[in-house]
Amino acid sequence: MTMRYISIDQLEPAMILARNIWGPNGQLLLTANTVLKESYISRLRDLQYTAVYVKSYPDEPVENILEPVKQETIVQATETLKTVSETAATTACLDIDRILEVVDDIIDQVLQNRNVVYSVADIKAFDDYTYGHSVDVCVLAVMCAAELGMTRYDLLDLGTGAILHDLGKLFTPKTILSKESSLSGEEWEVIRRHPWDGFQMLRKQVPLMSAHVAFQHHERYDGSGYPRGLTDRQTLDIAKVTAVADSYNAMTSDRPYRRGLMPHQALPILAREAGKSYNPDVVRAFIKIVAAYPLGTVVRLSDGSVATVVGVTREICDVQIVSGPREGNHVSIHHESDIHIIERVD
Repeated sequence: MTMRYISIDQLEPAMILARNIWGPNGQLLLTANTVLKESYISRLRDLQYTAVYVKSYPDEPVENILEPVKQETIVQATETLKTVSETAATTACLDIDRILEVVDDIIDQVLQNRNVVYSVADIKAFDDYTYGHSVDVCVLAVMCAAELGMTRYDLLDLGTGAILHDLGKLFTPKTILSKESSLSGEEWEVIRRHPWDGFQMLRKQVPLMSAHVAFQHHERYDGSGYPRGLTDRQTLDIAKVTAVADSYNAMTSDRPYRRGLMPHQALPILAREAGKSYNPDVVRAFIKIVAAYPLGTVVRLSDGSVATVVGVTREICDVQIVSGPREGNHVSIHHESDIHIIERVD
């Protein structure tokens, strides 16, 4: 199936969804194969979705895309994290068994799909950011750590810390978290406390290594991070992985005050910061597990053709030409190809 990932502003009535869309509270909002109406598009705008997947050809069947972690698992994990976090905010008690169950499921799926790259664009409403971000970071961090050859015990410590890495923001005023303008010096100091606040809540309720992931995920390779200014040698390996996953997901997520970067824009930033902000080995592994051009992305090729990305592996990006002399042809692009992708087409 050829599907396109398009901006909400490009949606038109009669287009057909290629993937399910889940609502802010975990409910199934619209199913794949839904024919879009103006009212549906307006609802998606109201919920502040910025892009969705639609079919390129109406009669094509919906394909079961192999993902590192199933979409349904991501949705359920997000809802579980939200429920557990909201309870913890009032009781200071964390239902760690529910968190471990979620993390264990994510690890199982990642290990079962070790050769599958993170290649489907994330679709969620702005209201989902706080918890959806943490689940995404968990998935990306577990994938990266598996690529680095970490043990399952390490993955469990990492995944638990990664999914709870921003728990300290429960104590950060929402007015600061949602502020669209620049933070004042005082507000910035409040933000910088969240790793410590999270560590204090977690240290007696989860494995200490996991609590330190929350404590260290804003530390940087050269010691320029916070809250303690630790260098690479002083930082846990699982925290280094979480730092990269957290930064990448933050860069590529849409926020009310800015659009997120596309993967092909964010990955070079990580590469440039390797050896400065991030551990080089972690960045190299991370780049291997994320597709620069997700499925459905419309791209321009070096021969001038326009194509849609229809398949992604670690070595190859398969595209279908939609405009140009070879329209309709499939082309496999790899590092030795004569043809390559030069840009994304909006």
